[in-house]
Amino acid sequence: MTIIEKSFFLALFAQALFPFYMMTRLYKSRKKAVSNKEVSFSYFRSYQGDEPLPEEMAVNNRHYTNLFEMPVYFLIYGLACLVLSQVDLVAVILAWLYVALRLMHSIIHLGGNDIMARAKFFAASSFVLIASWIYLTVKVLVI
Repeated sequence: MTIIEKSFFLALFAQALFPFYMMTRLYKSRKKAVSNKEVSFSYFRSYQGDEPLPEEMAVNNRHYTNLFEMPVYFLIYGLACLVLSQVDLVAVILAWLYVALRLMHSIIHLGGNDIMARAKFFAASSFVLIASWIYLTVKVLVI
């Protein structure tokens, strides 16, 4: 594996690790909500209940779910690049740009949660992802 491919793989690895961090964060927020009697333990049978969820737990729930939406298309893209031997410097730059934008989206969502700033990073990461897929498709079908 070349240094370019290793760098590309590290971007995939970084994105793949984040759900494990979020699992820990989600567990802690759920445990805290149950301990503080903000959510009953029975809520977790069906993840439904009459009481509103504490904001920290709701944000963590939503963010964890987000990590299995668009980032999955990034990971599929990455595997396609590796399997098709299409990793080059442009693919590495796009991959790390995507990871950086998603990280900024996460920092905003899990921090102050400025909706407009978060939306800009989400849009930018989505643009980079579609550009990555288009770049790969052109390389495979045209070049």
